[in-house]
Amino acid sequence: MENMKICGLFTLSPEKFGNAFIRLIGPVLLIVFILLISFMTYTYFTELLPYFITFTGPWLGMFITSFGLFLLFNIIFNYYYCIVKGPGYPIDHPDYRRCKTCKGPKPKRTHHCSVCKCCVLKMDHHCPWIMNCVGHKNHRYFVLFLVYLTFGCFFMSCASYLRFSVKPRNNLAHICFLFAVVFFVVLLVFTAWHVFLIFTGATTIELIGFYGDPENKNKYNFSRGSWRKNIEIVFGTKNLAAALMPNSKDLPYDGAYWPDTLHAI
Repeated sequence: MENMKICGLFTLSPEKFGNAFIRLIGPVLLIVFILLISFMTYTYFTELLPYFITFTGPWLGMFITSFGLFLLFNIIFNYYYCIVKGPGYPIDHPDYRRCKTCKGPKPKRTHHCSVCKCCVLKMDHHCPWIMNCVGHKNHRYFVLFLVYLTFGCFFMSCASYLRFSVKPRNNLAHICFLFAVVFFVVLLVFTAWHVFLIFTGATTIELIGFYGDPENKNKYNFSRGSWRKNIEIVFGTKNLAAALMPNSKDLPYDGAYWPDTLHAI
């Protein structure tokens, strides 16, 4: 593809233009996310909660609200740590190969991100919503963010429908319902994809490589042989219930050494 001329002053290749756009759109998406969460929270407490308390009683209304707050806390917690923790970057070591692009250390499962302009440990993809890559250190927070956000959208879809479906109609509840349903459908597919990747012990890049390069499948196979062992790599525990709980502790793996995967056999 030909380079694009920007304002008649300089030219950019399509790749560089795309990378620059992704970097610029990140803060905008952060603001959009904050506004959407704020709008839905405001609608719930001003329009939906009074309705629940009136027609279902205070105890059931408070129980529903407590569950909603649990979802909200986990959404914000995991989104925050997804950004703050970062994906993790390789440290220099004489045994590591060098990246052809940035010339930095590049252990197994590490890939160069053209947007961040550096190598990322166990990189899955670059996500503009978190203004960073999804990698070894923040993979669990990203997936839990998706999981709780999906449940949160389903929760708000049900709650807002119960309110706007009765007369008199409530416009805020109706708008909230439309937003929640649309995001729920999109997130459900995206979340299912990433949960599948975790259970199979792969990243998006590795799965594409696994099926895109059939002659070198073993190069991309980092499964540990069972789904419990695979989720342990991401969450630091084989217990699925414990994996879903908020946890700010670092993983017990360095993200560069993978001795017990099928790749190493």
